Amino acid sequence: MGFRLLLCVCPILALFAAGAARAADKVEGSLNFNFYPYLSQVTSDADFTLNAAATLPAGLSYASFVNFAGVFRDTGMQMQNSEQNLRWAFSPRIPFDAAVQAQIGPKNGDDTWQVGPRWRINDTPFLRGIFAALHVSWNVTFFQRFDNAEGSVRQISNNYRVSFPYLSDRLYLSGYLDRGIHHGGRRGRVHLDNTETQLGVRLVGNVYAIAEYRRNEYRATDRDNLAVGLEFKSRW
Repeated sequence: MGFRLLLCVCPILALFAAGAARAADKVEGSLNFNFYPYLSQVTSDADFTLNAAATLPAGLSYASFVNFAGVFRDTGMQMQNSEQNLRWAFSPRIPFDAAVQAQIGPKNGDDTWQVGPRWRINDTPFLRGIFAALHVSWNVTFFQRFDNAEGSVRQISNNYRVSFPYLSDRLYLSGYLDRGIHHGGRRGRVHLDNTETQLGVRLVGNVYAIAEYRRNEYRATDRDNLAVGLEFKSRW
């Protein structure tokens, strides 16, 4: 697992080093450290998540997360999974990107790769004013997985963020909904959702209290979970 963890964390460290080296004219990014000491149902779920994002030169952008379990349990810390995303906005005039995503698991054989177009819905010209007034950002990516051995798998990945300046500039709501569409293989045709919704309140500086609802339909049981903890944000 050590090599796979290194594979996930190295891009994050490289981006942080770029920011620390004052390459801010070309690289802007953030690191978020999320700690979840309270898990309501599934105590083996992720209790620490490292999120990273960066805007790169030439229309490129990077986003990732690495989930760990056992930070607040006596099982010992283990990497659960990671997503590594690279996107290319090939024209500033249109709200579409080309996206490639690597999903990395803790063992060999757990990894998948998928590609597809990403639509930044809130950047669409005739919708931009509506989303700006609502203080909402929303993008959706239509992935085709190309290394799956059991039939065809597509994924529709939604990501969103809402701020509430009319209530408080300390409050936000963000999350994602990934719908996996499976054709063929042992499962036949099924739709499975994996979603997280996070409510955050800034306490002081870059420290937030967070509550996160999780649903994972890839599990046979214990699909729902509530995680509560703290988030620390770092930007450059």
